[in-house]
Amino acid sequence: MDSTSEPSHPPNSAPRSLACPSGKTLLGGGVAGYNTGVVTSSRPEIVSGVVRWTAGVREPSRPNAISSLTATCAS
Repeated sequence: MDSTSEPSHPPNSAPRSLACPSGKTLLGGGVAGYNTGVVTSSRPEIVSGVVRWTAGVREPSRPNAISSLTATCAS
């Protein structure tokens, strides 16, 4: 099992997505925000035949805070 993650830079009300590397299957995913971060969405999504984990975070009190998005993948 592997995970792929990427930081995002709020204010991050627009959803972001991560796909697994080629040959891997998405098992799940998650999103994190600091302190006042509000998760607005966190779900699997199919885009052009590729399954991705998509999530959005809104962090109203910290415009320079970082949230992270993770996709958990397996062979």
